[in-house]
Amino acid sequence: MSPRSEIAAKPVASRDWLAAWPEPVAGWVSWFAFRDKVTEEDIVETADVLSEVLLPFGYEYLQIDDGYQKGEGLPELWLNANDKFPRGLGFLAGYIKSKGLKPGLWTNVAFDQEDFAEAHKDWFLADGRGTLHRGNWIGLALDGSVPPALDAVVKPIYRGLREQGWEYYKVDALRHLRY
Repeated sequence: MSPRSEIAAKPVASRDWLAAWPEPVAGWVSWFAFRDKVTEEDIVETADVLSEVLLPFGYEYLQIDDGYQKGEGLPELWLNANDKFPRGLGFLAGYIKSKGLKPGLWTNVAFDQEDFAEAHKDWFLADGRGTLHRGNWIGLALDGSVPPALDAVVKPIYRGLREQGWEYYKVDALRHLRY
């Protein structure tokens, strides 16, 4: 039985990891203010305002959306911020926490490094002829049921972000893996 089938076959009650958060999540997302043009300065100023104005009313999270990363796919593209964030992601996570907020970060299932995918074809979804699958909005589709793919690509991203101080992750574009 494949890992996907094993998960699907488990009774819902045994899927504790699927349980909803016990408390509502309230916070702010950079996308609606800055889109992918967000900068470190924008986030510092926003953290200052949120901590003074909205934190007393239950806002806890400040989530940086698309625009901080160097690309989508390999871990180093997510873990090392682009030039708009000169002090890096660790600085921002710490700054957000220093304001009494919880730092959150947008991530995406997209994978754009075709050379890497061709070298690790068995880690990616492909059609019956072995041609790598491309999804709408996501580029190449990493197969999350392949342990070496998880160990080399997915786990280092989230482990590294956690080590930098990030506490909340938005994982975007999951629906695009289906078509």
